Amino acid sequence: ALVALQGDRRRVDSLQSAAAAAARADTLARQQYQAGLIDFRTVLETQRTLLSAQDSAAGVRASLAADHVALYKALGGGWTPEPPTAEAQSATPSDTVSPSPAQTAR
Repeated sequence: ALVALQGDRRRVDSLQSAAAAAARADTLARQQYQAGLIDFRTVLETQRTLLSAQDSAAGVRASLAADHVALYKALGGGWTPEPPTAEAQSATPSDTVSPSPAQTAR
């Protein structure tokens, strides 16, 4: 669980950087389109790249959350003991094992 967590953290960082770069490229493409320097197809391509990068980053963030849950469970988180059964609750001291005479003589 720790290895998956570390790997996903690195992927989140790199994908967020890629998404930020794609956002800058999209902004520049829009400015160039408004200035008449590029065609609209290029703007659409930069938007597609931006959305793909954002989608990938969101997917890895979801995986990172699942890794946190897996680590929590691996460390015993969420474990609750089962409530005692009716049989165990009704047990009397005479039902339990008593020490042997050799143990009581000590």
